[in-house]
Amino acid sequence: MEDKIKTWLLERNISEKVLGDSGIHWNGNKIVIPVRDVDGKFIFNKYRKNPFSINSEEPKYTYEKGSTSSLYNAYNIQPNRPVFIVEGELDS
Repeated sequence: MEDKIKTWLLERNISEKVLGDSGIHWNGNKIVIPVRDVDGKFIFNKYRKNPFSINSEEPKYTYEKGSTSSLYNAYNIQPNRPVFIVEGELDS
């Protein structure tokens, strides 16, 4: 992962363990956020634009064709444990 992007993610308190476990990575252009179903099966990627991009016309997030609304990390929900709902995947 490009050092500048990795540092940006780590400064947002997203640990290297979370990056590795979730598969979040840099594809050379955007941050790739793999989305999985409740069984942990990969269903599509969500993309976060480069946080250092000066292109204000580019959308902050884009999705692969055919993607649908999903509860991010739903496969990690455990019975009798609290669940926190946050604004976006990089907030979880």
